[in-house]
Amino acid sequence: MKKARCVIICFIAIFLLLSCEPADYENLPQEELYHLALGRMENQIDLFQFDKTSAYLKTSYYFKNGMYFISNGPALKVMQFNSYGDLMFLLYNPDVNPLPTSPSAENLEGQIADQKSRSYFFKGNGKIVVASDNSLFIEDQIPKEQIKMDEKLNVKLISRVLRFDRSGILKDYIGQEGIGGSPFPYISDLFINHQDNLVVTSMVPGKKILYWYKNDGNLLYNLSFDNSDLPKEGDLIPSLEKILVSYHEDILYLHIIFYEEVMNLQTQTRDTFDVSTSRLYKFNVRENRFVSFIELPKSDKLKIQNNNKTNLIPGPLYTVLGITEDDYVFLLRPELDEQNLLTILSPRGSVLGHRRITIEDSQLFYRELHLEAQGLITGLLGFDNYIKVVNWRGDKLLRELIDEQ
Repeated sequence: MKKARCVIICFIAIFLLLSCEPADYENLPQEELYHLALGRMENQIDLFQFDKTSAYLKTSYYFKNGMYFISNGPALKVMQFNSYGDLMFLLYNPDVNPLPTSPSAENLEGQIADQKSRSYFFKGNGKIVVASDNSLFIEDQIPKEQIKMDEKLNVKLISRVLRFDRSGILKDYIGQEGIGGSPFPYISDLFINHQDNLVVTSMVPGKKILYWYKNDGNLLYNLSFDNSDLPKEGDLIPSLEKILVSYHEDILYLHIIFYEEVMNLQTQTRDTFDVSTSRLYKFNVRENRFVSFIELPKSDKLKIQNNNKTNLIPGPLYTVLGITEDDYVFLLRPELDEQNLLTILSPRGSVLGHRRITIEDSQLFYRELHLEAQGLITGLLGFDNYIKVVNWRGDKLLRELIDEQ
């Protein structure tokens, strides 16, 4: 009887693997907050570089206390919106933007206004984060005549991080060595933790570099990671996909995918790579070492029909959307019909639960998603003629899943 039961269980497992039908997970609703029109007016976003400036200018955002701070590089401006879509503050380059209709902060010293604006001559603003006192840290390019080559890294030094106070007055700027330091290579990300420590991530050929600053702007840590610095796993080839920063400790989380070379039987050469495993490593910055890792779930196989044959191919990999302030891990994986699978892991790596979220990817030309400290998922979704500001209540879902444990 036990042997028969084992045979039946094995048969069911094989059937499920081959059928590859998606599991029937609940949907986590998308909450639409408001739309922003495309254009150059003060409450609009430019994603098309209407004046044909640099094609490398970025648009990014930061969410804090119900406010969306949007750094719109193509328009050389920064906007602050509340949760209803009202423009609360505007920091703009007057050379490329029309004069705003909102009250100017330069003329409102000592007065209270619901909406203010202030001018600043951005050269190419990009990533943005906001400190606990509402100071703004904004990536900006330096003037072209100041760009220099770093011969050791073989890259151009092109950016710095501007620090503005809550009213939009420039306080100073941060470079590699700290306040007033030399420019950074290409900045891929900014992060700020609960102690208002700023972390700047730069990308150069073959490696990622992190600059970690105390809240006074002094350099605390400077680290770099290339393939030789990553953990080894036999003959597998590691690839660093993403670096995340802890909100409350001097800890980094590195998402590393390990690949294995596959022999081509016809040519007898190793010309393809298959994913072997995907892990999230914990790195202690003070001790300068990896201390632990968790295995990320493997992707399901996809069923592909070709010439009346059914083939199984590897499915899309999970990406690490982010880590909460309590070290819960949010993963996201694309599926069919504009569905994405959200998977939440405990700090020890066990699966707490799954939900499906809908993102209209086939209609989008711009998409940016963030995981906030308590688990709220926020996003800007760019359609043909507007930006949709949305969120998913991952924070509420996380509390429910924890209560069920």
